[in-house]
Amino acid sequence: MAKKQINKNKIDKKISNYSDNNIKGSIILVVVIIIILILFYLLTVFILNKKEFVVNENVDIQYSKIIAGESFDLKDEDYLVFFYDISANSSYTDLVSTYRDKDKHLPIYTVDLGEGINNSVISDTNSLDVSNIIDLKVKDSAIIRIKNGKVSNYATSSFEEFLDNNIE
Repeated sequence: MAKKQINKNKIDKKISNYSDNNIKGSIILVVVIIIILILFYLLTVFILNKKEFVVNENVDIQYSKIIAGESFDLKDEDYLVFFYDISANSSYTDLVSTYRDKDKHLPIYTVDLGEGINNSVISDTNSLDVSNIIDLKVKDSAIIRIKNGKVSNYATSSFEEFLDNNIE
């Protein structure tokens, strides 16, 4: 009987030790989780305060550069579309800027033939007197004047003269 009592006391001590260890482990786990949450909070506050969000109020959206497929779909009734490779012909870009600076100019849009999306209009020959984009073909550079959705005039050279003659 004394042996049973001793075994019972040993089992009670093991259970007591297990309970104490379990409670200690739970407390340690909760403290570690709280410390991790505090560290994440401090890290987030540090990062957000360090990062400055700059809002650029001088955003200029480029409406004058279009893709070839939009050439006949613009809202203006009378406008010009200049087809050229922008990266290869900076003088044409200057010509367009000069034209835009004039008092009574037509809206002018540019199509960059250097962009792959506009390859559908590049050809070995010009076909400019058309009524839709599918038939339009440009060899090197061209300006077309579109009135009411149809080509009314075009030029493949002497662009400055053409622009001077096409003012409102």
